[in-house]
Amino acid sequence: MCHRTPQGHKKRVISPRSRRNAQIDLFFASIADAFGDRAIGVILSGYAVDGTAGCKHIKEKGAITFAQDNSAEVGSMPVSAQASGYVDFVLPPDKISAALIEIGARFARSV
Repeated sequence: MCHRTPQGHKKRVISPRSRRNAQIDLFFASIADAFGDRAIGVILSGYAVDGTAGCKHIKEKGAITFAQDNSAEVGSMPVSAQASGYVDFVLPPDKISAALIEIGARFARSV
């Protein structure tokens, strides 16, 4: 099922357990579809490979992805995403937030 946000963007609503360990992948795919080259995905600490396929969707739209560096308490998700080749930036969380602020400012200037 798709819904439109007040800004006119579409988002897909899914069952949180439609696939085992795929919640972030499904969320990222939805974001990529809705925002295209303005989508941003961030993979932080977590188990398994959830998020890796989602990063691929985001990159296929020409958008940006981040993964937490080796500071992640549970490194499976960020390491898997990094190994996929679909991650643009590997940074600690505080540097990710600074980069997001800079990217947001660039997006705002380009509107």
